[in-house]
Amino acid sequence: MSSPSSTTSSNPNTISPPHRINIGGIGGVGGDVSSSPISPSLSYASPQSPSQSPLTPLSASVRRAPPSIPDYDPNDPEQVRKKCENQLQQPDSIMTVEIAQVMKDYITNGGSPPDVIRFLSESYRGYAQMCNLLCNWLSVSGVSRDQVNAMFKKHLKDIIIDKFDPKKADTIFLSSPPQWLDEMIADADWRSLIYHLSEVHKNCLMLNFAIQKISDAGYQNEIASLSTASTYFSVFNKVFLDSLTHLIQLDEIELQDAIGEFKKSCCSSQHTYLYAQSFLQNLIHKHPNALNLKRISQDLEDEAYKKSKIARKVSLMINNVSQYPVIYETLTSVLTANSASTGDIIKLYNEYTKPNPPPVSFLRFPSLLELLLNDLFNPSKNIQNAHKSKWIYLISYAASVQQQQQQSDNQQQQPPPVQTQQLDQAQMNETMRAIEKVQAICQANPIGTELQGVYPILKEGISYPIISMGILQWIQYNLMNTNNLSANTLCTPIYLEFLREISMKHPLHRQLVLNTLVNYFELETDLDSLTALEMRKTIIDNLVFLFSLGHVIPVLNSIKSWAKLDQIDPSLVRYFINQVLDIIEQPYSKTFIQTMKALISSVTTVSPASTDHMKDNIQIFLDHCK
Repeated sequence: MSSPSSTTSSNPNTISPPHRINIGGIGGVGGDVSSSPISPSLSYASPQSPSQSPLTPLSASVRRAPPSIPDYDPNDPEQVRKKCENQLQQPDSIMTVEIAQVMKDYITNGGSPPDVIRFLSESYRGYAQMCNLLCNWLSVSGVSRDQVNAMFKKHLKDIIIDKFDPKKADTIFLSSPPQWLDEMIADADWRSLIYHLSEVHKNCLMLNFAIQKISDAGYQNEIASLSTASTYFSVFNKVFLDSLTHLIQLDEIELQDAIGEFKKSCCSSQHTYLYAQSFLQNLIHKHPNALNLKRISQDLEDEAYKKSKIARKVSLMINNVSQYPVIYETLTSVLTANSASTGDIIKLYNEYTKPNPPPVSFLRFPSLLELLLNDLFNPSKNIQNAHKSKWIYLISYAASVQQQQQQSDNQQQQPPPVQTQQLDQAQMNETMRAIEKVQAICQANPIGTELQGVYPILKEGISYPIISMGILQWIQYNLMNTNNLSANTLCTPIYLEFLREISMKHPLHRQLVLNTLVNYFELETDLDSLTALEMRKTIIDNLVFLFSLGHVIPVLNSIKSWAKLDQIDPSLVRYFINQVLDIIEQPYSKTFIQTMKALISSVTTVSPASTDHMKDNIQIFLDHCK
């Protein structure tokens, strides 16, 4: 049996495949069939009729980029004829979209019809028919039609990615945009190809134009993470508004999973970040109690800070801190250096002990509070006793001031509500006393029986959210301190009990508790393997406790990531699964089912042997998931 290529070259009429595949073109990829892109339509076409010539172009033919022809005079018949002759002699010229016009121009300018037939016959290669024949062979061998189409589409996408030329692609603007671009936008697979190409060729006008058309078509959620989405303001604005509308409706756990793409889009450039923060701050100014908007704004700031420290300064300016020069200068110094000096704290203390102090919101920047708490509760930090009260005052003040809204009497213009702040002096005094007690204990960093003796004081302090954050800082320091591992190991049960107490009393601290447990689990120690395994088993117990409080998906994702990277012993995964299956009840969310099934499959492939109880639990769960 001769090869397809030789058969086709010698006698094109011998190839008459029973099925055809619709193959179209995309501007910007030239060369032979290995560099020819395809249209969004990729499926079997109906069989050819006996009377149909194999030379008849496919319903959506392979489109090749026009050959490189020197400049010519369109009014000179000789030059026009030579140009058309050159085009007719290109490989598979009969498959090009403009072939009918080329033949007409050639004959009109003195060419003969027999020469047209000869050029088309000699240049025919039959690449599309070869593909049809190969796909037919795959079908005969038992491969399903859907699989064949998927394989063919994937291969062509790989070719396009490899051969794509942005300069050639931009030539589509020499005329009206091609129809195949609209067809590609309507297909999810080809949109994903456009997204991939746009990330690689960010300056390609055709791809940026395609992204804009995709946005106009209503697929903003798909392009939210693309850096090219910020190229055109209209595209970014639609993506931004659509994503923000979705995010403000999510709870804490859902927000953690969904905000990543939003942060990537908003922080793709300086102007998109500034626009996003200005927009959010304007909404916050009009709706001061919109805490979800404040949370999103803070997450954007943290993401931008990873790229540039100036992000903190921008946030201070947007929040109108510059109206208070001393506060602005001090906060800029502290947040930029990520460290608070005694001089900085004295300046802040002096400003907030005045009769008319600045807005308390300036003290409530998460990054600032974290620094102040770390200075107080981290045993490795040393604060002068003469100034320690100033740290305590600022933290207590931030936790004790209540903000109230006053709506203007002018209801026609409806200006933004004016916020007033009122200090609850009794609450502040109580908070200061509690901080002083707990801070002294954390700085002394007791162990053994000494820690058990102060246990009631620490547990009582956990009831204060701000002190709970400080105790969390203290626990993190001790758990991650490998220099005194033996002493910390004795105290670990108490530390873990405090973490459980924090998780129960303060739901918004659960992610921080999870981060602490994850870091402790991944800590490299010199413990022997059995002791380390037992320690990690204890951590798994605490993760299950966190799971039982409703922090489900984040805990599952942590276990899943460890299992995927082989960072956890399979026996611990089985132990976790067994513990979880013992406490869960129907109904289950789709995300939970998918994650649990992935965990179950990861351990059953490692060790099918399990207890009968675990096998029964797994089988019941899997039966429900069918």
